[in-house]
Amino acid sequence: MIRVHTAVTGYPGGSGQILHYFAGPGAATTAEATEAVARVSAFWVAIKGLCATTMLFSPNNVVDEINPATGDITSQLIATPVSNTAGTATGDHMPGAAAFIVQYLTGVFLNGRQVRGRAFVGQSVESQNDPNGNPTGTSTAITAGGKLALQIVTPLTHVVWHRPGPHGAGSAVAVASYGCSSKWGYWRHHG
Repeated sequence: MIRVHTAVTGYPGGSGQILHYFAGPGAATTAEATEAVARVSAFWVAIKGLCATTMLFSPNNVVDEINPATGDITSQLIATPVSNTAGTATGDHMPGAAAFIVQYLTGVFLNGRQVRGRAFVGQSVESQNDPNGNPTGTSTAITAGGKLALQIVTPLTHVVWHRPGPHGAGSAVAVASYGCSSKWGYWRHHG
């Protein structure tokens, strides 16, 4: 399994990072790392219209190969670099912590709960806020999520990483569909 880091700057109060995971048929290759970084870049390009112009999303081209069962980094691969993506939404900013919650749904259940991933994406602007205080760009966020599954050159599966814990070893679980919460999420910085 490989992990792509995206550095996120422009949030009030600091920077953070968002992680995306992918799996190929065997040991990771440079071609798979390049594919993963390109898909993450396509995600940011597709969602930039929901984010304020102060936001900058910078996918790192140094990709970690991870043993999904243990979480140990086993190697790193150097992918072809991609351009950073800036938000394009203008207008009054939403509160700094308000974020779209892009959901990665697997349809796989462990101990009665669906294995799912998510990304908190913001900072947004007031034009993305409806009169009831809910996000209006959810369909754009869902479409952007789908970019993580679309093959550009190299076959690769977008996965959610179920971390090891009291229920056993970790695993990479394929994403089956994408969603977006109809409520604002609370961005938590992971810098």
